[in-house]
Amino acid sequence: MTAPSYRCGLGATLYINRNDKLLLAGFFSAKLRQAQPFVLTDSKPYVQAFEKLCRGEFASSPRVSTYLSTASRFQVSKRYVSGLAILPSDYSSRNAPNCNNPACQICNFIHLQEECVVRHVTTADILNGTVTLPFTSRTLWFSNQTECSDLRRTVAHLRQGKLTNIKDIKRYLNVASLANDGLLVVKRNLPFTPCRELIIVPRQVLDGLITSIHIKLDHPSCHQMKSILQRYFYALDTDKAIESVTSSCHQCVSLLKTPKVREEQNSAEPLKLLVQHLPQMS
Repeated sequence: MTAPSYRCGLGATLYINRNDKLLLAGFFSAKLRQAQPFVLTDSKPYVQAFEKLCRGEFASSPRVSTYLSTASRFQVSKRYVSGLAILPSDYSSRNAPNCNNPACQICNFIHLQEECVVRHVTTADILNGTVTLPFTSRTLWFSNQTECSDLRRTVAHLRQGKLTNIKDIKRYLNVASLANDGLLVVKRNLPFTPCRELIIVPRQVLDGLITSIHIKLDHPSCHQMKSILQRYFYALDTDKAIESVTSSCHQCVSLLKTPKVREEQNSAEPLKLLVQHLPQMS
């Protein structure tokens, strides 16, 4: 089975060996009319909307229109099937496991389609676990950690079992550990949740990371930023860096409530105060 290297569509070529000869057994491509793929779904409204599109009619719903435009781009035909007939696939689609394989063609295909549109990521989605926080590539963070002298020394001390008197490195050694891929992480255990590995962020890139996340998530508050970073990253003096980035953000500063003007109050009677001010007014 050989697959093409194009990222614009899914395809495969199947060969068969007959009498020591390699013969073409089958070919599939999402771009060819001869290999028209059919998608079976239990959503009747989408099938009816697709049938209306085939008749030259259009849907008024923006979501349905976006779905139909994607289906038309890949020349996919839709057919209705009862949900009781596809219980295993229906359960798998609603409870899909996370795929961490970088060579997965389906994940790369979905990622390519997501890059073509604007995706709005909210703070609530990340805290709920429905969306993964950007900037969490372990390969890139491994290269960033190797460029930091403090983290290089921390890795060396962890492997050799030596102690040090350097303050920052001692703080790293108290919590850090090496992952299977060589990344320096901090293991965080919470009740009723699996163990999570927090990526250690070097000091020199911490401000840039916080600024990027702050802009990406549409300027969340300091408490929200702390909750998000503590879910995926670990860094020294994170709270100070978050407060510094938030206080230097012009949009966040413009939305702060200005304090009211303080008025001096006195317990004296109003008439006495008026008598005291009369000579000054004259």
